[in-house]
Amino acid sequence: GSAGGMRAGWDGGGFTRLTRDHNPEDPLEAKRLTDAGARLGRMRVNGKELGPMRIYPGGLAVSRAIGDFGCPAVTCEPECMRLPLPACGGGLVV
Repeated sequence: GSAGGMRAGWDGGGFTRLTRDHNPEDPLEAKRLTDAGARLGRMRVNGKELGPMRIYPGGLAVSRAIGDFGCPAVTCEPECMRLPLPACGGGLVV
């Protein structure tokens, strides 16, 4: 599973990414956030947008995290998947 800034992959003769970044730039996460009532936007300085997309209220740039209670749309629920292990073996890279 993945929550927050963790990344994982499987190296079994060729690298396969097992996670995706959880942030408001991701279309699936953006939909989940706005469906939960969040507003998405970038910080503004002198009328110019700067930095990564953020979630308001809270101003966070990640959409899944543990302990960020100031942003109700952010969840600590991980995104999980199951994959069969190849017969040739391999290794998990976190």
